[in-house]
Amino acid sequence: MTKVCQKCKATLKASDFHKGAKWCKACCSSYAKEYNASPVGMEVKRKARERRSKEVPFYWKEYYKRHKEQDKEKKLMSAYGLSIEEYRSMLSLQEDKCAVCGVIMEKPHVDHCHKTDLVRGLLCRDCNIGIGMFRDNPVVLLRAATYLNQHKMGKGGM
Repeated sequence: MTKVCQKCKATLKASDFHKGAKWCKACCSSYAKEYNASPVGMEVKRKARERRSKEVPFYWKEYYKRHKEQDKEKKLMSAYGLSIEEYRSMLSLQEDKCAVCGVIMEKPHVDHCHKTDLVRGLLCRDCNIGIGMFRDNPVVLLRAATYLNQHKMGKGGM
């Protein structure tokens, strides 16, 4: 089936038109580029961006309030293969405390091995970042501990 573009007057296949459009896709595209580059088009885009910047954060804030637990479940399962029940069980076994420093955690972070993807435990933010900075390497962590012990105040000339 063919159709005639109202703008360029070319006879084209129906697939060269957007559904219900009178202009072909090429004409629509060139018109959109010209319009968006014009002062009027730029002003329309600026106002739309401004309007969205006011509306979107509120919408997402409300969305996250309503779906917080559901989103957490999805992330735990997709990122770590953990169900919410397994997560809560780990948290309970650790008595809501970081597995490294023992501080009570406001927002526990799932610690996992980056080579095997196996979950090791729940850590506070600082311990999770610290282990990551040492590239999950226990040898380097032990060297860091030795270094700190050697350079305590009053020892090692400091």
